[in-house]
Amino acid sequence: MQRKISAVVLFLAFALFLPGAQAKAPGNDDGSVYQPFSAPQNGLDDGGKSFRVGESTSLTASWYGVPFHGQPTAAGPVYNMNGLTAAHKRLPFGTKLRVTYPVTGKSVDVVVNDRGPFVQSRDLDLSFEAARRIGLSDDGIGAVKITFLGRDPAYIRDVIDESGGRFFTNGSVTYTLQFGAFRDRENAEKLKKSIELTIPGAYITQTIIDGFKYHRVRMGTFATIPDAMARAHIFADEGYLVRVFEER
Repeated sequence: MQRKISAVVLFLAFALFLPGAQAKAPGNDDGSVYQPFSAPQNGLDDGGKSFRVGESTSLTASWYGVPFHGQPTAAGPVYNMNGLTAAHKRLPFGTKLRVTYPVTGKSVDVVVNDRGPFVQSRDLDLSFEAARRIGLSDDGIGAVKITFLGRDPAYIRDVIDESGGRFFTNGSVTYTLQFGAFRDRENAEKLKKSIELTIPGAYITQTIIDGFKYHRVRMGTFATIPDAMARAHIFADEGYLVRVFEER
């Protein structure tokens, strides 16, 4: 269930220039305002604009397949190039789009579950199958019309508190966010890059578990658990899996 963002989170979102850190009534078809994440300082296509369900806009799309097939998406599940998904720099995971390619007149419905494309001149990366269905796979890149269909609320996450709910104020303990741990550093680097499209400051540390090296994608340290949880909820509402750990 989508939780209401606390006043602390709203203040943090404002302070970090993150308008619209929470979608309003995602998935509704009653005209409710749909507010995507926006970062106009990055020159992205949404430019901080609010969209209504059923509203359309134009942008530049490409597609991706091998070698990303079978690799983790920023939302967590592995990428399936034969599925109907898309990557966008800022739209919350679970955003549902109808993509129409004017060259062919064909349309396909996709769900945003990944970040990208990391190319300045492109706005949307379609899965190979989605691009194939509208005739974009041969062209590789082209202008498309996207229509906002709402958001699947199943992508909104709960923050996992690994601190046990303990609350320290004497400075002996700090708190850290963790987004994932990977044996493949390349996957960790990809997730770090995706997270920093929302808020900069993610980093990678290494740890040994059962004799294997893991690369952990983290953010912080935070002096108090409320500070850590406020930041964590911004990412969880966007669709990231976030754990909060205490550090001694």
